[in-house]
Amino acid sequence: MEFLKPENVKKYGEGYIAELTKELRSRKKDASGRLIKSLSDELKTTAEGIDIIINGEEYLEFIDSGRKPGSFPPLNAIKQWARLKGISQAAVFPIAKKIFKFGIKPTKVLEATERRFFGYGYTDELERDIVANSEEEIVKGLNKLSFEA
Repeated sequence: MEFLKPENVKKYGEGYIAELTKELRSRKKDASGRLIKSLSDELKTTAEGIDIIINGEEYLEFIDSGRKPGSFPPLNAIKQWARLKGISQAAVFPIAKKIFKFGIKPTKVLEATERRFFGYGYTDELERDIVANSEEEIVKGLNKLSFEA
């Protein structure tokens, strides 16, 4: 028995990606468009609820969580970013050095997306599915017990 209707799961995932896309664009965090194009979702139902897994370019983690000082970021990535932003290639190493020295502040785009997403009621249909299907399974189980008794 599936507790969630596939169309509601699809709507849930698409809604989350749409909200994350808005959040990234509002913070100007996708210079090339590659990050947004790479986003996809995967939902897993667990005993505790529904887990949403967001897949995308590896650097989404650094956009969201930031980067601690003490290690150099990949120079090729900074070169590409600088080219897209119209920044001189001569600035690439100084930018990398600054990131090495100070890190990158976290944006918490995933946390902000979750706050907005859950506030819009995207989970309502999924919750109704779970309740309706749980009740159906309980009734089936009780009917089996009464016939077997």
